Amino acid sequence: MKTIKKQLKAMVVLFILAISLNMAAQKETENMGLFLRIYNMEGKKINKGHFRFINDSILGIRRYKKLVQVHVRDIGKIKTKRSAGNNVLVGSLVGGATLSIVGAATSEQKTETRYFPYLGPYEYTTGNTPGEGAAEGAFAGILGGALVGLGTSMFKNSKSYQIAGDINNLKSFGKAISE
Repeated sequence: MKTIKKQLKAMVVLFILAISLNMAAQKETENMGLFLRIYNMEGKKINKGHFRFINDSILGIRRYKKLVQVHVRDIGKIKTKRSAGNNVLVGSLVGGATLSIVGAATSEQKTETRYFPYLGPYEYTTGNTPGEGAAEGAFAGILGGALVGLGTSMFKNSKSYQIAGDINNLKSFGKAISE
């Protein structure tokens, strides 16, 4: 009977979580375009954002709802998509949050009393408190989510384009990403 209650609690929590994710997915978002990371000639990242336009000598990206223009002479190379660390971070956050909620909802602590001859009654507790269940779930979720994020980063297929301050390389980059 108590395991059925545990399973019912877990199903209700997962159902509510699924409904809230679906509601958040209904919000319309702006079509952001391809995510770019821009590096200077020394290989240091100078900017990042979503692709907007290329003209004669400027690459335009959108970052935090602001339009940023990067001159071609400042660009050493451009990498598409986000880094693998982003996948690991997002996976660990989602896994940790989800499993901590499930761990808290399914944890149960019982107090039992046993009677020992010549010693009398003895009370002891079994199981986890909701806080302990949440901590265990968060730990497992962070590790599992990080591993899933690491696995998905292998299939990311990001590309690197050498620009080296040349306008012709920037134009060929523009043609390559528009296809």
